[in-house]
Amino acid sequence: MLQPTNINNGDSVKALFVIVILTACVYIQVIHFDFVSYDDFTYVKENPHIADGLTFKGILWALSAGYDSNWFPLTWLSHMTDVTVFGKNNPGGHHFTNLMIHLINVCLLFWLFKLMSKGDIFLSVGVAALFALHPLAVETVAWISERKNLLCAMFWFLSLICYVKYGQEHHFYFASLLFFILALMSKPMAVTLPFVILLLDFWPLRRLSTVRWQKIAAEKIPFLTLTVLSSLVTFKLQHDAGVTADVNILPLGFRILNSVNSYVQYLIELVYPVHLAVIYPYAAKAMGYPIILKTLVLILITVFALLKARRYPYLIIGWLCYLGTLVPVIQIVQIGLAPMSDRYTYIPMTGIYIMMGFGINDLLLQFPRLKCFLLSVIILSLSTFSVMTCFQAATWKNSHSLYKHAIEVSPYNFVAYNNYGLDLMDHGQTDEAIAAFSKGLNIMPTSKNINYSMYLALMKKGRVDEAQVHLLISTYFLKDRDKQIALALIKINQHERAVYFLTWYTKNNPADKEALKALADSLIKEKQHDKIQ
Repeated sequence: MLQPTNINNGDSVKALFVIVILTACVYIQVIHFDFVSYDDFTYVKENPHIADGLTFKGILWALSAGYDSNWFPLTWLSHMTDVTVFGKNNPGGHHFTNLMIHLINVCLLFWLFKLMSKGDIFLSVGVAALFALHPLAVETVAWISERKNLLCAMFWFLSLICYVKYGQEHHFYFASLLFFILALMSKPMAVTLPFVILLLDFWPLRRLSTVRWQKIAAEKIPFLTLTVLSSLVTFKLQHDAGVTADVNILPLGFRILNSVNSYVQYLIELVYPVHLAVIYPYAAKAMGYPIILKTLVLILITVFALLKARRYPYLIIGWLCYLGTLVPVIQIVQIGLAPMSDRYTYIPMTGIYIMMGFGINDLLLQFPRLKCFLLSVIILSLSTFSVMTCFQAATWKNSHSLYKHAIEVSPYNFVAYNNYGLDLMDHGQTDEAIAAFSKGLNIMPTSKNINYSMYLALMKKGRVDEAQVHLLISTYFLKDRDKQIALALIKINQHERAVYFLTWYTKNNPADKEALKALADSLIKEKQHDKIQ
């Protein structure tokens, strides 16, 4: 097992202080940023349960609700606390809290690697700095809605720290389990943590050779039970909300290929973090010869790590950690239509940091003359990443800059065109919005969201006949097509036409309360009170 060694705690504190200050300087701009329309309105700004701050009623709601197809009560409670402390509709307060949690996570990762490396400050500082300053972390830190990711990572690191200490000192087991529960209550992505602690038993704790397997298995039962329960609750909530996309939309084979592409693409972005965006389109061109090469890359890395497992166990442990922790968000089980997202790497990249950190350490032991060269490369890389992170964070200033940047770096991004157009509409720039929707439809003509957005924009301009075509396309594949058409008509005060669609719809769906209410309201608007039942 690992045993703690004597180290200079003063040097640790100084090194960590420098990292924290530098990270704060890079990200301090976020406290002046606004809410963005991508989830922030749903999660925080327009969430009626958050508006009153931290109240007893709000606490009960957070613990019991599956709001927006998710159950993460600690995330809701943190946003309520922000409202109580900073006031309603104050995005700066939420951004400040995000930044503070990220800085805490930097310190926790430093602590974790310090334990794993038996007090190696150089390794721990390097990993913490890379985690703190890499552009891939920007989406998690600068996006208010990703509070759940930050909180999940904080409790994730605390759970792993306690488990490593448990492996060293035979204490902290229940603390590790408690922090795992809190991580699940922040974001269900934490379900893979039992897999990670089993890897830690192999290395660096090396408990598999010193502890009976029955004891190791028994230790994992509470963790695995919580994982199963959390997975079932999450899947049911998202399935009931329609978030889990129909497998007929994207076949299993395509989703597997996309997962291979994502695994390798994240590694590329770790080394070459350019063209990062809040939304990525599916890379159709990457599904030809490139996917064959990327598959070979994954196979070769896996084979190399396995062959070197005895001498360099951190390679296979870090690699399996990376592969495993991405499983919930790699889109084999399809949640929504986004193929990949930078925020998904916030925790999984820890596995790659294990490979890099301990690998560089071993390289320096074997070739000490490389120390100056490697140190120069590390400093140059961190300096470059810091500048890139500063500019990447600036794109999150508001919705306009966020979607405009996404379009600039990924021109086939039809989702970004739709969101960009909607933001233009909100600011009264309808003609510009129509132009944006048109570009999005050139990429994805059957997109129900863009067609519906175009319908709303054209109606604003009085181009009714053109608008109707887009309305029909937007609702063509929906089971409640007539209802959706009616609700769209109500939005533009065409209640007489809405009554026609709702009358037919409610005859076949008499239990749909939303449709019945919409029908009653439209009949009242049309002064047809006698037809209200």
